[in-house]
Amino acid sequence: MNKKQKGVTHRLGGNLSKGFTLIEMLVVIVIIGILATIVIVSVSGSRKKAGTVKAKATINQLVELYEQAASQGCKTVTVTSTSGGPAVFTCANPSATYGSIERPPTGFSYTITIGGTSISATYNASTGESPWNGNSITGKPINSDYTFSTSGFDGGGTFTCASMGGCACSGDCN
Repeated sequence: MNKKQKGVTHRLGGNLSKGFTLIEMLVVIVIIGILATIVIVSVSGSRKKAGTVKAKATINQLVELYEQAASQGCKTVTVTSTSGGPAVFTCANPSATYGSIERPPTGFSYTITIGGTSISATYNASTGESPWNGNSITGKPINSDYTFSTSGFDGGGTFTCASMGGCACSGDCN
């Protein structure tokens, strides 16, 4: 081969062009498709797992807010929910705001019950929203029984924290 000749010489004497064949391109496209599928499946599982962690953490946060109010001398609690906004946890006597609870993650619902009165936020698949219902729990004594729960786990379980019994999962909460 002399220096002026470029490309690869075919054994029959013809030049082959530099580049990829159709088969090579198809193989690369198939490999990219398989890798993309693996990534999408792993990310979608991570999103649901993140929702599970957030839902449980929110219920535990409610318990902490309630116990904080009790330890700071709160006599009556109020939980006000705004349609589309957070539920706000306050004390009337002495006046204080202890925190707010955002809407539940996709696929989950929250229920707050204090002294027999409940408010809830439920995920709505048709709108993609999960607003609080706009109701309130007003002026319940701090020593009232409470139940804070969330549901929507893949296994169908419900994670609940109650004044008499701590936190537990009924069913599969994974």
